[in-house]
Amino acid sequence: MDGLVNVRGGLLTVLDAHRLLGRERDAGDDASIIVLTAARRTFGLLVGEVRDFVELPASDVAARERLPGVDPRIVRAVARRGDDHFILLDIEALVAPVLGA
Repeated sequence: MDGLVNVRGGLLTVLDAHRLLGRERDAGDDASIIVLTAARRTFGLLVGEVRDFVELPASDVAARERLPGVDPRIVRAVARRGDDHFILLDIEALVAPVLGA
């Protein structure tokens, strides 16, 4: 747990995505909090940057295969839209060690 945040009068637990992914976060970097619901719990996920929110049609999403350097336990799928490639994380698997999901 990284802390708590007040969202519309309610307190949410905040988890640091960097720590969950085993990465270091630079102390001086800006960060954003995304509010998510997974494993029947709502929480904030601290991320380094939010570029955009996109909806991908199922035809653009492919089942995960062996991806070098990516932990297959937390990767749900891979996707492509135009020249952009995405790795879709399994959020429930990512937060399970902390939330006990």
